[in-house]
Amino acid sequence: MWYFLYPKSSQLWLIEKRDMLTIENSSTLQHSACQGCETSLQQPMYCHSCHKLQQLKAGVNYFEIFSHPISYTIDQQQIEDSYDELLLTLHPDYYAQSEAREQVLSMEHTTLLNAAKEVLFNPFERGKYLLSQFAPLEGNLTANPPQSFIMDMFTLQEELDQLESGQGDLHGTAQTIHALMDETDQTLTEYFSALPQAGEAKDMIYSIKEQLGKIKFLLNLESRLQQLQKIGCRSAVGS
Repeated sequence: MWYFLYPKSSQLWLIEKRDMLTIENSSTLQHSACQGCETSLQQPMYCHSCHKLQQLKAGVNYFEIFSHPISYTIDQQQIEDSYDELLLTLHPDYYAQSEAREQVLSMEHTTLLNAAKEVLFNPFERGKYLLSQFAPLEGNLTANPPQSFIMDMFTLQEELDQLESGQGDLHGTAQTIHALMDETDQTLTEYFSALPQAGEAKDMIYSIKEQLGKIKFLLNLESRLQQLQKIGCRSAVGS
């Protein structure tokens, strides 16, 4: 069963996927009317009925742009497909001969579209963005992980250093990094889902911040690992 979070005033609420179509107040499901023909919009940037670009309302969020539920867990293929379709529709070249207003909207929407995809496809940035939607008064959106985790990161950094010099087990190090990434990702999914029911929301928010701190470390390691895999490290891959 999938669960999704939605902001409602200053509170959080939780719905099951099977009940999504019965919710009327979700920003992901309830779209505004077109500013031109007043047809209900499928997404906030463009009207598929009269083909007019829309002036975005204040507070439009990155999930809404792609008509995606507000959730830490994302459907990458849905977002990718929506991005490709919108990019073709919004690209500034298409509006080169249009009035100045539409040229400006096209450039603004394309910039926002690219920024939204970049954030949602990065688990660290997506987590920070999602937390900021539900805890807008929080300052720092990350916290340092426990010391034991940081020591594990130092160990993995040393393993990557060895791999760069042609020693070590690339396959084993890669498995460790990927397993830690999957574990942290799953923990964040559970924490975000539990946030509306948390008796002490501040404790849960801090736990999410710690997990985001872990993700940041792991993404840096994963980037180094990918570079080693690209250049063809001389180390033993492992059996």
